Amino acid sequence: MDTLKIVFWNIHNTAQPCLLSELIKEEDVGILILTESSHINVGNFVKNLENYALYEGLSKNKLCIIAKDNIEFSNILTKNRYTLAECKWNNLRFNLGAVHLQSQNVEQSNEREETIRNLKNDLATYENITDKTMIIGDFNVQPYSNEMIAFNYFNAVVYKDLIKNEITTFENEQYKRFYNPTLTLISEKNKVYGTHYYDNRNTLFWEFLDQCIIRKSLLKNFIKVGIMHKIRNNSLLKNKKPNNEISDHLPIYIILKGEQNGKRRKKSMA
Repeated sequence: MDTLKIVFWNIHNTAQPCLLSELIKEEDVGILILTESSHINVGNFVKNLENYALYEGLSKNKLCIIAKDNIEFSNILTKNRYTLAECKWNNLRFNLGAVHLQSQNVEQSNEREETIRNLKNDLATYENITDKTMIIGDFNVQPYSNEMIAFNYFNAVVYKDLIKNEITTFENEQYKRFYNPTLTLISEKNKVYGTHYYDNRNTLFWEFLDQCIIRKSLLKNFIKVGIMHKIRNNSLLKNKKPNNEISDHLPIYIILKGEQNGKRRKKSMA
């Protein structure tokens, strides 16, 4: 089965190109989305990768997108805090959104909410063609935050059963839901507590700022979502929290499967 791994990583202007090369090769990354990467000459970095391309139209803002050259991008829209594009891979057409929203500072909450409204308006044009949509990135809020769950923002439910009804209706207006599988990752057994670690006044606190949300129509292509703790032999943790010498965030990824080419043949009756 052909699969596509999409990785998002806020590298905090710290992670080095050699580690990113290891990530791409070791994990067979199809699409790598980076933010806070101004310390790297991404153009030169991509030149040293085989069969990968830097999509210039996707890299004018805080986000930088590197992808295998067999993945087609079209109808690219680049804004300061997000990017939208139509993608085609292995007979699968879907809308890819990448975000790095404003921080959790109170003074930036209105700006973050306005960015989400603008993103939703832009996304509506893409979903007139297909509503197979996924958005991945640093949302800078928690999965249960108002911006994630409110019907007039991302309207993202955290339980798969709830996405069976993909529409929220309020005062005769309909709002389409996303599914947010992020919280399914939390596990003491696997030591997954979040993607970002905030230590304030000796209070230990993990946050799930980096998330991925998907539409119901893309669920049949959805295999899994995950958090990376190491790249080959390089641990991304130090003292049980992200190693700030690499990044203060951990990478998040989603794996999709392609569409079948043609219908399955029916088994002949004996």
